[in-house]
Amino acid sequence: MDKLTKKEKKELRHQEWEEKLKNEQRNRLYKKIGIWTTAVAIFGLAVWGLIAATNSPASQTQTTTNLPAPDAKDIVIGTSSAKVVLTEYADFQCPACGTYYPIVKQILQSYGDKIEYVYRNYPLAQHQNAKPAAYAAYAAYKQGKFSEMEDLLYTNQKDWSISNTSEDIFKQYAEQINLDITKYNKDTASEETKKFIDDQLNAAQALGINSTPTFFVNKDQIQTPPNFDAFKKVIEDALSKK
Repeated sequence: MDKLTKKEKKELRHQEWEEKLKNEQRNRLYKKIGIWTTAVAIFGLAVWGLIAATNSPASQTQTTTNLPAPDAKDIVIGTSSAKVVLTEYADFQCPACGTYYPIVKQILQSYGDKIEYVYRNYPLAQHQNAKPAAYAAYAAYKQGKFSEMEDLLYTNQKDWSISNTSEDIFKQYAEQINLDITKYNKDTASEETKKFIDDQLNAAQALGINSTPTFFVNKDQIQTPPNFDAFKKVIEDALSKK
């Protein structure tokens, strides 16, 4: 075998070094691909689990035999002859309640007199304007305009939630829906109204309710449906049992 010249040896070492570098780069690339593949797989499993957890509970219910039936004091939309009673425990300042409001509204519009809707107040302690909002809604209810006030409270939730003058804002809403302002002022400030809201809050806590919104279909507490179609299925299932 012929001996290599210095130049050839140098070129050979350079080729070996380049090959080694390529191998190292290739190994690093494979390692990165492996890490990303694993991460994507884990993420995919997590998303799948979340979707499954979110979508499957719609059919799961828990019967609550001591759920109070609607009475004359309740905020009720619909008639007692309805096939399904949808009861919601909610907080006007709760972002989740605001998110579900359009879904509930669409459900009521879709089923009309087949549903009796009962709105029960559960103003959370951490929400500074939740009780004043509940007082405003109840005062509107006493003038037959709960739905109009409810719509303004939820659709403008971000405007008044952290306001230090929320009561002034609510009065503007009352004027906007043409309430008798003298009666509105009296009702929002009355001990009767405050007791009504506190009684509903205490009754909800006695049932073990600890979050908003919480929904009942007849006597069944349902896990909050993720969208209108899932909510519709719960209502359809309840109607089919009648």
